[in-house]
Amino acid sequence: MATTTVNLKPLEEWAKKLIAQQKDVAIENAANYAQQKVVRAFETSEYQRRTGNLDDSFLWIVCYDGEIKKHGFLFDSQQATQPIERNGKTYNGRVEAEKFIATYQSKVTNGIEIVFASAMFYAGFLEEGTQRNDVYKVLRGIEDDLLNDGFDEVKTNIFPIQI
Repeated sequence: MATTTVNLKPLEEWAKKLIAQQKDVAIENAANYAQQKVVRAFETSEYQRRTGNLDDSFLWIVCYDGEIKKHGFLFDSQQATQPIERNGKTYNGRVEAEKFIATYQSKVTNGIEIVFASAMFYAGFLEEGTQRNDVYKVLRGIEDDLLNDGFDEVKTNIFPIQI
């Protein structure tokens, strides 16, 4: 009788390492894709900058298995030179975006999720339009772009927040 025994532990470790590397590449690709989509949507919208706070509030988040792995903003540096005031409260676009990121809870527990948002309280009004405002399709522009890229599970929620 003759037997050959193989220790598969090194192969298992190699496979785990390879999978981890591929996950990191997928996350990085998703982050690059998200940044491109935010910039393209903003550049192709008809939105006219006033204070820069809305610009500062545009963000993206990449989650993997329900955990935030990367995030970014429309611009690397803050654009607004001063916050805006409404009903006695002060709003700063970048601060609002950072709050959104800090409190975001992914519901996708298996795989990659990309989230696009504008965190200023009036973003929903601009996306939907009002009697006073035209429709400025920034987030909806991202939605259109994603659908054109072949994604079929795109959800857009516009919540005009009452303050």
